[in-house]
Amino acid sequence: MNISQINAFLLLANGFNVTETAKQLFCTQPSISIKIRKLEEELQTTLFERINNRLYLTPQGKVYQKYASQLINLIKSSSEHIRQFDDPSKGNIKFGASHFVGVYLLPKIMVQFKNLFPLVNLSMDISSSMQLIHKLDTHELDFLIMSDHIYLDPNEYKINTFLIDPLVLICSPEHWLARKKHCKFSDIESENFLMKPNHSATRDFLLDKINENNIKIKNTIEINSLEGIKQGVMH
Repeated sequence: MNISQINAFLLLANGFNVTETAKQLFCTQPSISIKIRKLEEELQTTLFERINNRLYLTPQGKVYQKYASQLINLIKSSSEHIRQFDDPSKGNIKFGASHFVGVYLLPKIMVQFKNLFPLVNLSMDISSSMQLIHKLDTHELDFLIMSDHIYLDPNEYKINTFLIDPLVLICSPEHWLARKKHCKFSDIESENFLMKPNHSATRDFLLDKINENNIKIKNTIEINSLEGIKQGVMH
């Protein structure tokens, strides 16, 4: 098993055909077929099946795809980290962030960091929590910055809490709640409540707190964007 075989497998697994894969790897189409056949022989399983002249991953291939991604990404990151030992002011940092953190908190910090280390390439991936965790598992990202409301196994990940950020209720300046400094969950029970859809860590956090107070939010508008929610509240 070698890196060229794994690279060929991943390209084919990601939807490239044999011709495109050969071009990407600067080799011939027969050599791609040989690489895959030898890989399958070493793994003693079938990774692809051909249906209507197209290649599809077998169940075994889908399982191996994750391990193959981890291997390639780990090799890339290890080479990068070794190079950074010689000069830590150069290199690449790839990290992930949840929507709120990535949009409102980190851009300013990234600019400050870039001013201090102009030769370091920064790359931030703003995605859902599940997507970010998957990319961390496959070594596509070096670390994540996200809400601690999302459970991560402390035996599997190193977790540091570095910022406590208050979550506040916002409303239109013309809304009756705008005249109050504080409110209870019962005050918003009958109000139109704008929140993110299912599978949002912020939504889960809010609903947990609301349920703890035996309150049921009846009127909701779901918007999968924090900026969209802000604009909706303004109107």
